[in-house]
Amino acid sequence: MITVLILFSSSEIGGAERSLSRMALDPGASDIQYKFATLGSESGAWVTWLRDQGQDPIVLGPDSRCRKFAYYSFASRKFISAWRQIQPDVIYVVGLKAALLARLLKPLMPSTKIIHAIRTNLPEGSILARNFTISERLLSPCTDGYITNSKVAACRLTEIANVPPQKITVIYNGLDTGTASETASDKVQNEICVVANINQYKGHLQFLDVVSRVCAEIPNVHFTFVGRDDLGGRLQQEITARGLSTVITLAGYQDQPAPFLQRASIFVLPSLTTEGTPTSILEAFSFGLPVVAYKIGGIPELVANDQDGFLIEPGNAGKMADALIKMIKNPELAVTMGRSGQQKITTHFTLSASADKHNDYWHSLLQEAK
Repeated sequence: MITVLILFSSSEIGGAERSLSRMALDPGASDIQYKFATLGSESGAWVTWLRDQGQDPIVLGPDSRCRKFAYYSFASRKFISAWRQIQPDVIYVVGLKAALLARLLKPLMPSTKIIHAIRTNLPEGSILARNFTISERLLSPCTDGYITNSKVAACRLTEIANVPPQKITVIYNGLDTGTASETASDKVQNEICVVANINQYKGHLQFLDVVSRVCAEIPNVHFTFVGRDDLGGRLQQEITARGLSTVITLAGYQDQPAPFLQRASIFVLPSLTTEGTPTSILEAFSFGLPVVAYKIGGIPELVANDQDGFLIEPGNAGKMADALIKMIKNPELAVTMGRSGQQKITTHFTLSASADKHNDYWHSLLQEAK
């Protein structure tokens, strides 16, 4: 039996938490046992969701706020205690905070392999890329391997941190294809859905320019934003200031975005700089939605321009608005593109395929260590 402990930096739910947790919960190989841990707190939505799945995640972060030194001291003690109890063969770290902690403590865990999950494209010039460059150049020797969910992230990791390509494996996210397959008759005409936590990286504020352009051309369009608000109400204020309150609904965090995807006719992801291969795009495809997104990160590895959606040059609000207007005025095109994306899920991005590739990786990793 191989035991893999997945350690997340956060206890909230984002694309990484959803996709990797689903992968680990997939039955897959009988000789792989997954355990879950987080450096976040008990109050996180991911902790609640995972417990609803019958799991018992290890919560390493304190319930109350504390100084950074006290936080890391507390989390480190709990982490080593959990490691001694579980004795995992592999620790699969997700997020820079988790990756730093696990590798700094690696001398205390010499028998355990540390694998770093990279879930973003590390855009050039960003703070994220700078932090990764520093951490990986220092700690790459303490890392037994990397798993990225896009080819572009694998290339960037080699470029900015000098990580040898042979230490990097690309495994795409996957979906359970049995939960999708909604037909065009379930769609609400002119309903556009955005599923992404509302933060500085996802481009919601800038996307309001696109909304305004579309509404000027098509008065009866409606947008629904699904995701946790990490901007402290700033997006709602801007929506009100622009007079868009009647055409945009903020649905907030949703444990299951499926009902919103089921009724939508088009999906948009407005991220401007930072993305890996977003789970939300795969979920949109699974419900037969065409996708409009900026051509960044690993998104072109999912979306084929003019086939199952439109890829727009980053920041070109006019072109993004034109793409949405084109599909709204030509619903048959939207349906055709959506079906193409739906077929792509069943052939290339299944949950079982992602789980199998992870299982093969663990076996190969531990076999090489013998």
